[in-house]
Amino acid sequence: MELDLQKLSQIIMKWSIENEEWETVLKLYTIYGIGIPVRYLYILPKKNLYENLNTALQRNQEIELYSNDFNLRKLLSLFQHSKWKRLEEWSNSYGYSYINN
Repeated sequence: MELDLQKLSQIIMKWSIENEEWETVLKLYTIYGIGIPVRYLYILPKKNLYENLNTALQRNQEIELYSNDFNLRKLLSLFQHSKWKRLEEWSNSYGYSYINN
């Protein structure tokens, strides 16, 4: 039985987002290059609601969090330095992929 690392990374990313394991999400996103599909971006905790995440980022509006978790704040700040694209690892769903400068 061959282990599909791409599928495993999807499962870990999905589980981490749903269980608010922000340190794991941050590491998967920045170190391992696993993108975050838009369907998961909309469930990230925030107080302000926008039409979409792009609108919030384009207006440079600060997103107020329900949590003071450092990893979640860092993750949200990285979307400004990320690329909106088709994510091959998510069956070509659109989402953000971190660009390491």
